[in-house]
Amino acid sequence: MTRVGRMTQLADLAGDRTDEATRKLAERMRGVEGEEAQLAELERFRAEYLDAEPAATNVAALVNRRRFLDRINEAITFQHAQIARQKRLLEEERKRFLQVQAQSKALDNVVQRLTDEQRRVEDRHDQGEADERALQRAARDAARDEHDR
Repeated sequence: MTRVGRMTQLADLAGDRTDEATRKLAERMRGVEGEEAQLAELERFRAEYLDAEPAATNVAALVNRRRFLDRINEAITFQHAQIARQKRLLEEERKRFLQVQAQSKALDNVVQRLTDEQRRVEDRHDQGEADERALQRAARDAARDEHDR
């Protein structure tokens, strides 16, 4: 296998790794969006609950209402932590993606450079053969002209 062929295979593998990194990055982004949507839902639920009139005015009902609101607030606090965690994971995935993408681009550039170099070598070879054929034809024509005189 030629050098260009081997490098092309490596570049193809790097492209596959880039595709996988892209998929993982998109998955992480969806994870952040999902956690943020869940937080928005919890906050909406809390706002609706706070806007609702308390059903009872006795102390036990008010204590239960307060405990329920505390649990909702705990869930919201937990959800904020989940979002922060997902964002950290997203940033790590983004860094991996950029690294893999840079490696892939570097290999693509090497393949392009080697392909261009190989093409130049082949062009010089083809030109040399064409020049050789032209010289042989000129020599034959000159010999024929000498012979015809």
